[in-house]
Amino acid sequence: MIRVGILTFHKSINYGAFMQSYSLAKRLEKDFANCQIEIIDYMTRRMHDNYSKNKWIYSFSYMKTIKKNGWLKVIKVSLSRVYNSFFKKNFWIKRISLINAFERDWGELPLTQKTIISDDYNKVFCELKDKYDILITGSDCVWEFLNYPFPNVYFLNDDIASYHVSYAATSDRMNVNEVSEKEANYIREALERYSYIGIRDTATQNFLSGLNCRKQLYHNCDPTIFLQMNLLSDYRTKAKKKLALHGISFSKKIIFIMGTEEIGQMVRDIFGTVYQLVSVYSANRYTDVFLDDLTPLEWSQVFSFGELTYSNYFHGTILSLKNLTPCLFFDYAISFDEGDKTKGKDLLDRLGLNFLYHKRTDIKNCRKQISELSNSLLENPIKDKISEGLVRESLSYNSFKEYMSSAIQNLTGESIIENN
Repeated sequence: MIRVGILTFHKSINYGAFMQSYSLAKRLEKDFANCQIEIIDYMTRRMHDNYSKNKWIYSFSYMKTIKKNGWLKVIKVSLSRVYNSFFKKNFWIKRISLINAFERDWGELPLTQKTIISDDYNKVFCELKDKYDILITGSDCVWEFLNYPFPNVYFLNDDIASYHVSYAATSDRMNVNEVSEKEANYIREALERYSYIGIRDTATQNFLSGLNCRKQLYHNCDPTIFLQMNLLSDYRTKAKKKLALHGISFSKKIIFIMGTEEIGQMVRDIFGTVYQLVSVYSANRYTDVFLDDLTPLEWSQVFSFGELTYSNYFHGTILSLKNLTPCLFFDYAISFDEGDKTKGKDLLDRLGLNFLYHKRTDIKNCRKQISELSNSLLENPIKDKISEGLVRESLSYNSFKEYMSSAIQNLTGESIIENN
C-alpha cells in the first residue's frame, strides 16, 4: 500500500490549524482509498512548550525565539505570560479548558503512532526516511519561519520519499528582503526536490519568485474550503448544546465575534443589546458569552447559529462562510511588499467577496459604512454568492488531485480507487 505522510501544524491550539489538517487528510482518504494517509505527529520543541499545561513552561517558551526577536521583545512577552498565567483572573482556567477541548478531537486525525518533538531537522529527516512514498508539506504557514527554527522539516531538503509535494503551503508574513542569501539558497535547493509545489496565496508566489525559485507554482485553496460540512452534523448538535449551556437563548438572534476587543466594542456599539454577542477562541469583554470549551469540530459548525460573524482570523472567516454566515473580516496584518496581498485580502478577492474585507483602521474611520453593510447583510445574507465563491475556489484542488493520481499510478501501476 502506498504511504502518504503530511507535515503540517496539526497540534497548534488554533482552530484553523486543526481544521485544515483534518480536512486535507479526510479529502485524501476519500480520493485515494488505496493509500494509507497519515499526519506525521511532529512539532518543534517551542511549539510543544507553547501549549504546555505547565504555567512556567508556557510562560518562558517564547525564550526560544531570542535569536529572531531579541532580548527586549522576548522578556516583554515572557513577563506578560507570567502575569496572565499566575495573576489574570480566569486566564489559566480558560486556557486549560481550550487545550482540553482540542485534545478531545485529536483522535479524529489519522496521526502516526510515534510523536516526534525536535528542533533538529536532520534527526527528523532520518526518522522519516523511506517510510513514505509521498510526503506532503502543508497546508498553512509551514514556510514561514519568523518564530521557528531554520532550516526546518517543512522544507524537505533530503531524499526522504519518492515524491516531495506541497499543498497550499504559505510563507505568510515572510519578507524576501529579510532572508539571507544562505537561507535563500537552502530554500531553492529544497524546492528543487519537489515535484509539485502548491501554494495558497499571492504573497507566497511573490516570496518564492523573489528568491528566484524557477519551479512551476500552482494555486491551491485552503483545505477548509472543501470541508464536507454534511458529515459533521453531530458536531453541530454538540455545538448547539454548548451554546445553551452557556446561557444562549435561541429565541434571540446571535452574532459571533472571533477577534479583538476593538472589534467587539465596535459590534456592541452598532447593535447594543438587540443581538446576543458570542465570542469564540478568545474572551472578549464586549460579548455576552465566551465559548471556551468548543472542540475544533464543534467550532467548525457553531457559526451556523449566527446571523453574522466579525473576525480578524483567516480560518474563522472561512468557517463562518462555510456555514453560509456572512463574515466581515478586519485585517490586522501588514503587507511587506506593494505587490503582495495579505492572506485575508487574497482569500476574499478569490471568493469574489472583497466587499467583506476591511482594514483595521476602518474600525474607527468607517464605522457608518460598516454599520450599513452589516444591516444590509442581515436583510440579505448573500448565501448564494458565498456558496458560488466557495465552489469556484475549491476547484483549485484539482491540479493537486491530478498530480497525486499520476504519482500513485507511477508507483503502483494501478488505477486510482476513489471512495464515494
